[in-house]
Amino acid sequence: MRKSVALWLFVFAGVHLFAATSEERIAELEKRVTTLEQRLLEQQKRQETMQSLQRKAHQRAQADVKVYSRSELQQIEKLYQTWGQKKGEEQKAVALTLLEKYPKANRTGCALLYLARRTAPGRARARCSGETLPARRAEFSVSLRPVGR
Repeated sequence: MRKSVALWLFVFAGVHLFAATSEERIAELEKRVTTLEQRLLEQQKRQETMQSLQRKAHQRAQADVKVYSRSELQQIEKLYQTWGQKKGEEQKAVALTLLEKYPKANRTGCALLYLARRTAPGRARARCSGETLPARRAEFSVSLRPVGR
């Protein structure tokens, strides 16, 4: 009889311990699911933001097509690529050339924003060669690289 009672106590204690372990395991799994759901939502939000920025960038690039001819767009791109290879005053000169010849081009705005960030400290970034930058905040790089940051 003692063996039966001891066996029942052991089984009852084992079941109770198993139940506590199961509850802890369920709580742990629920916590992990919540964390994974939050990560998924954040990832979806980032993806939606990227898609929105891509649409805006392509729309902005298409606006240039309405204003400039194909040869002008090629010249703008060539100047912009040249600008990226220059340093200091040469870079500023290329940006000013873009501004003079193609003031409405997206690449002109990108160059001005990059130039302001690289050359102007603090509040002086708000101006670049007389061109106020808040008007250029809608400039987008089609490659989605941050412009002017």
